[in-house]
Amino acid sequence: MVERLSRTAGLWALPLLVVLAVLSVLYWYWTEQQGAGSLNFYIVMQFYSILLIVWISLRFPSRYTHGNGIYQIIALYAVAKVFEMLNAQIFAWTNGWISGHTLKHLIAAYAAYGIVQILRKREAVKRC
Repeated sequence: MVERLSRTAGLWALPLLVVLAVLSVLYWYWTEQQGAGSLNFYIVMQFYSILLIVWISLRFPSRYTHGNGIYQIIALYAVAKVFEMLNAQIFAWTNGWISGHTLKHLIAAYAAYGIVQILRKREAVKRC
């Protein structure tokens, strides 16, 4: 949000989003303790956060160069989620060598590295 909307909006939303993310994990943990194990709030937080990032990225231009790199990061996130969903199948296909969950984390780490590379290369865009 800071990069594409406004610094004020981003700094206002960040604590709210962090609290909601933490609450989603705590709710998941609490429901596990109750024997239900509901991931609904956690999944909603993940899904709608990504939708919000995509919408903001498509709707508002970046104030910096290399702003379109976010689409590669989103694609890596999508691939990581696919590996997560195929966890058991990948574990079986590799004869127990590696799981989809492990691959998910490796891809997510690569995406984080991609974000660092984008931040290193970017410069402010001069607007007319």
